[in-house]
Amino acid sequence: MNEIEWLVEQLKTRLSDLEIKVDEPYHPTGNHWLDAKKDQKRVTVEWRPGQGFGFFAEDADYGEGPEEVIPEKEKALEKIIDSLQS
Repeated sequence: MNEIEWLVEQLKTRLSDLEIKVDEPYHPTGNHWLDAKKDQKRVTVEWRPGQGFGFFAEDADYGEGPEEVIPEKEKALEKIIDSLQS
């Protein structure tokens, strides 16, 4: 199980009524994208294997980089949960 799969599993376990979409790369070592939505709140995260999780602003335009990068999956999980519940 890779880190994005772990993250999805944890989110599904901890939050009810959560919509999750994962875009996997064509190449197994490429970047994964995760969109999580609960009620009216939404979080977009890019996972780069070996680098961590990039968090994007809700109003980010195509081509913009992440506002914040978190290397640890556990801290990324907590940030997603906090963002969706605040």
